[in-house]
Amino acid sequence: MENVQKIASEFQRLRDDVEDRRRKELDAALERSRRPCVIGASMASGRARQGRHFWHGCLAHVAVYDKLLSADDIAVHVRMGRQGGAERGAASTSRSRDAARLFALAAEHFEKAAQHEPDDFRVREQHALCLCDHLACIDASDHRSLPPGAGTSAVPIAGPAHRRAAALLDQAIRKLEGLNAAETLGAVIRRLPEGPAHAFRCVDALDALLRVRPDYFATHEIQHQSKMALPLKDLALVPKRFGLGSANAHPRLARAAARCYRLVLADLNLAEIYGGVDLSWARALRNDEALCKLVRDAEEDEDNRLITLGKHDGGTCRVGDDDVRLVLNARRLAISLDLTACGDVTDLCCMFAARHNTSLQSITLDGCVQLTDEAFVHLGRGAKHATLVAAQGCGKITNAGFGPLARGCKHLKALNLSYCGGVNNETLIVVAKALKQLELFHCAFCTDVTDAGVYALATTCAQSKLRSLDVSFCASLSDDGVSAVAERCAALEYLNLSGLHRVTDAAALRVTHNLWRLRTLCLEDLHLITDAIFFFDAKKDGRAAARQQMYVCGVRSPPHAIAATPARHRRSS
Repeated sequence: MENVQKIASEFQRLRDDVEDRRRKELDAALERSRRPCVIGASMASGRARQGRHFWHGCLAHVAVYDKLLSADDIAVHVRMGRQGGAERGAASTSRSRDAARLFALAAEHFEKAAQHEPDDFRVREQHALCLCDHLACIDASDHRSLPPGAGTSAVPIAGPAHRRAAALLDQAIRKLEGLNAAETLGAVIRRLPEGPAHAFRCVDALDALLRVRPDYFATHEIQHQSKMALPLKDLALVPKRFGLGSANAHPRLARAAARCYRLVLADLNLAEIYGGVDLSWARALRNDEALCKLVRDAEEDEDNRLITLGKHDGGTCRVGDDDVRLVLNARRLAISLDLTACGDVTDLCCMFAARHNTSLQSITLDGCVQLTDEAFVHLGRGAKHATLVAAQGCGKITNAGFGPLARGCKHLKALNLSYCGGVNNETLIVVAKALKQLELFHCAFCTDVTDAGVYALATTCAQSKLRSLDVSFCASLSDDGVSAVAERCAALEYLNLSGLHRVTDAAALRVTHNLWRLRTLCLEDLHLITDAIFFFDAKKDGRAAARQQMYVCGVRSPPHAIAATPARHRRSS
């Protein structure tokens, strides 16, 4: 008897629940029927009964009704926007165009519905997602074309449909921010089509998402991340999808990329998604460009022993001592350090590198204008294995720094001191005595260098492997210094004598006749030389040189001179 009463009570409870649910549904339907506009839409997804797949995101039906329709009525009104499956070739392009038109129609209807119900969250959400799919369809069709001669990374020309959809999506993002729709903003970022054309739009949505919910990504639970519209794994791919962290990206895009990387790297469980390299320490970097560069190298599987934090496009990089020390501390076995155009770097950085990164073989400090002699003194003490040092444009360094560097780094093969005002004859004498394995030496625009310094360098390096020499625009040089180079540096393959106004045919003839291994000879702005340097005597000159080629730049020789020139001298510009 007790069991019967228990079953009866349970049945009555279930009946009450069903009636209560039905009453709520009727009340909601009545409320919706009073609205001036009701939108109905359905999407084709999954697998058809025939076993064929519909194109992802293909709009099946969209309509605006003035009254509430039942489920059966909607099923009757639904029509497939495109019959068949995933055709290929021309049929696929046609399907993309049809889908673009359908999504344009859907966006228009959603826009009308939003005008009637401006605070309806679901209408705003579906409108934004529909616009994302619309932009994807436009990008997939031929509505946009690349300008003539543009590369693959260029942004295609946006047509009227693309501009209208993009403008509507921008408005939708602002509306969603006003409604505090964090999940919808994450879904918009995830469904935006890839490419630099949507980079700023993606950044706008990301900024809006973090303004609405600053702690949106502050989770370490895998189960919770799977329920997020934009989980951390998808956030990690956002900079690469939209080119936010590229080398020449806009500063705002670089800041957004760095923000994404810091949010992802804060979770130690996801630190290995960037090329399998642990970059959890990199989130502490202050410079956004440096962080983006490290992640880019990890994604491209670059050697993590090669540290490149500088810029080579003519701009400046705001990398400071703290960022460099952090990178060097994380990569103690680095063999290369490039700080080109890092104007904020001081002597402390070089001191730390010399003490804690003794494996450095290549050190590039071009444009580090704050470095003094103390930095080179530390490098001379600690960088014993260095084979390349470039300090182009370091104007504060004098012989007090160059001397310890040359005497400490005995294995140097390349030394670039161009545009260093402190370089003089004493520097060249020290370099010539200390560096017996020197293969490259550049001191362009060092006005204090005279014939005595070049003569000492040429005399000491006569038996060495000096292959590249640049003394361009060292205004004090004359025929004596150039002649010493021509007679003693027989292994030279590159020689730059541009801007030496005191050099005449006497020295130029020795260069062109004696240095048979030359590949490149720069003679720009030499006002005292004539065509005579291009004439050769087949019996006395050019015996082994006839089988080689040399590129002479800066001098235009006349046709009769070229005809009398051996084969290696016939290329001129």
